[in-house]
Amino acid sequence: MVINGGFFNTIIQNMDNGKDLESYCKYEKLNLIEIRRKANEDLKSRKIGLLKRSSMLISKLLH
Repeated sequence: MVINGGFFNTIIQNMDNGKDLESYCKYEKLNLIEIRRKANEDLKSRKIGLLKRSSMLISKLLH
């Protein structure tokens, strides 16, 4: 299963107001564990990218 940011936006847009993510995933036959794992990986990579950009900016400001 390929999961990207658009995938998560689609899930959020298609969720009914009364359904949580777990029940939505069961309804759509999505693997909730896989989705959570991919979301955590995406979040970690975003944080790493942000840290790299921040450290580059700080080093430029200090020099």
